[in-house]
Amino acid sequence: MTTTPTTGTPVLLGEFEVPGTPVPKARPRVAQDRRGRNRTHTPARTLDAEEAVRTAWAETVRRRYLDKTWRYRLELEFYGAHGSADVDNLCKLVADALNGWAWADDRQITELQAVKRAAPAAARRTRVRVFRVE
Repeated sequence: MTTTPTTGTPVLLGEFEVPGTPVPKARPRVAQDRRGRNRTHTPARTLDAEEAVRTAWAETVRRRYLDKTWRYRLELEFYGAHGSADVDNLCKLVADALNGWAWADDRQITELQAVKRAAPAAARRTRVRVFRVE
C-alpha cells in the first residue's frame, strides 16, 4: 500500500522494530454484561500488540511529537505476518498505537508505504519508520 508523496522533504523522526509476529488490528467485540447490556471491548491480543508498539517507540525514540499541524509519512515492513493478515489492518494497529506518541492523531499521516514479507519464525518483526513531511 503506497500513497503518492506530498511536496516537501521528509525528516526522519524515529525508526524502530517490534519483535514478534505482526498483529493486525482486530475489530472491537461486543458482549453482554451480567445485566444484559451490550459492552464493546478491544481484544486483548490487539491491546497487547499496540502496547508493544508504544513501548518500542518510547524506548527507542524517547520523545513525543504532538504538534497537530504536522504531517507524517509512515513506512512499515511486516516480516512474517500470517498470510491471512490484511496489510491495511496491520498498518492500522501501528497507526492507532502511536496516537499521542508519534503524532497527535493518525489523521495526520499523509503518506503511507507498507510491505508484507515472508520471514522464518525467529525473524518475525515489524519495522517502523516515521517521518515528518515538511
